[in-house]
Amino acid sequence: ENEERLNLLREAGARPEFYSPSPSLLGNGDKALFAMLLAIQDMRSAVRMLSLRAYFFMGNSEYEEAWQDLLACYRLSDHIAGKASLVQELVSTACKGIADATTLALLERPDLPPELAREILNEFDGRPPRNHAAAATDQTERLCFLDAVIDDELPADAMRRGVNWNTVLERGNWWYDRMVAARRQPTWAAQQAAFATIESDIDAIRPDWREASAVVFSRNARSEFMGDVLAALFLPAVSSACESEDRDNSWTDLMRLAAALAVYRAEQVDYPDSLD
Repeated sequence: ENEERLNLLREAGARPEFYSPSPSLLGNGDKALFAMLLAIQDMRSAVRMLSLRAYFFMGNSEYEEAWQDLLACYRLSDHIAGKASLVQELVSTACKGIADATTLALLERPDLPPELAREILNEFDGRPPRNHAAAATDQTERLCFLDAVIDDELPADAMRRGVNWNTVLERGNWWYDRMVAARRQPTWAAQQAAFATIESDIDAIRPDWREASAVVFSRNARSEFMGDVLAALFLPAVSSACESEDRDNSWTDLMRLAAALAVYRAEQVDYPDSLD
């Protein structure tokens, strides 16, 4: 009954561009950027349905049809990756995880044709590592903070007059600069150390009675403190998003290995004695 719709998803995956406008844009009035609704979450259901039909095709030994559905899952995941926000990146990773699990079931089929096994291997050989979290933090996530600070409804008027909001914006940018620089460290260990330092500094953002007078009487100190507090509220879980990216990249390496084993078995009847 849903064949036409599922085939349309296949066709969508093959398109070169993707655009998913926020439903928030359909209403009247301005909304803060962080309050924008993202329709991208629905892509999980689309990928689950294609994955389900791929199992159906496998049950009928229609392996090429199953792979075409799974290929569409990967293409849809790729379309929504790197589109500015961490939410989109996480949804993309989740969609690819659904496709990976189903592809493993396909690779395990004992009568998988060698040429199809090699086609799947070529797909994983050509996949670049996922590395969008830093750019998403540097762009949309940063803009969510800046937009919220300049939103007229955020601080009360009395508070607004007592704070230098340029300092608040600068302080927020300083925090986001640190998060982006942490992700762009050359090694995983260096990234983890940088994130740990940032998270420790965020945990330390709380009023200190010894410095209360400075916050009360110094407009600059008060402004920096306000910037720190707001940044701590808005900073996304960048380290968690980066860990998700790293796991996905490791999983892609394992999928490449699984596909290589499937090719070997399809061509040589059995698995090799070692991974060499």
